[in-house]
Amino acid sequence: MVAVQFQKKTPLAMWVFRQRKQYQLQQKRKKHRLTKERINLLNSINFDWGPGRDSRLSENPRGEQRFRELCQFKKEHGHCNVPKRYSKNPSLGNWVKKQRDIMKNHVMSGEPMSPMIKKRFDSLTKLGFVWNIHGTKWDCRIQELLEYKNKNGNCLVPCGYPENPSLGKWVAVQRCLYKLYQHGKKSSITQDKIDKLNKIGFEWKVKSNVNKEKVVSAEEMEVSEEEEEEMEEEEEEMEEEEDVAIVSDEEE
Repeated sequence: MVAVQFQKKTPLAMWVFRQRKQYQLQQKRKKHRLTKERINLLNSINFDWGPGRDSRLSENPRGEQRFRELCQFKKEHGHCNVPKRYSKNPSLGNWVKKQRDIMKNHVMSGEPMSPMIKKRFDSLTKLGFVWNIHGTKWDCRIQELLEYKNKNGNCLVPCGYPENPSLGKWVAVQRCLYKLYQHGKKSSITQDKIDKLNKIGFEWKVKSNVNKEKVVSAEEMEVSEEEEEEMEEEEEEMEEEEDVAIVSDEEE
């Protein structure tokens, strides 16, 4: 690895600093002067890009620790879909999300992977890491709901649940979809999803004497197919906005 560090501001040290600065601008999709050819040349000699976004996939003690935690998570749950709001280990949820952000950045920019990033990419892929989480969001919600139950003793997530507002909405939508399913109407919920919810003790009907800061029942919330799609799109937009926030190395 080429990790140039000088105590004095020599011409080479200043040049290295400029390359890293331009690379950071390129990663943030801001105006820069670093071409793909130059990036490829520097990657070919294992140039150390410094504390930019790519360092989150590089070989460092914190990254290796998170990887071990992810291996343990898979051993316990059978998959690598750590929720973003994983109360048992919030840093792991943040780290997993950042790995997807970095790879998404590479795909969209068309930039080739450096050897270090390629190594981490291969390790995560071999572990069974899902890079495109869109198709597994439902399973992530199940995990979040299970976390809620472990903490509160039930699955009655209120719509205004401050720790995870979208989970309260999601739970209400499942009840509505189940009601449509029971009446033979078009619904995106499947028997497999119903079985998974039943397995964790999901309450399909909310008792009238239950308040729980306004738990929404299927009768109180009718959701059409169009509204369901809009809600999913809205949730994706919220997640994209959250992606913009860069978590510092200390938080990871």
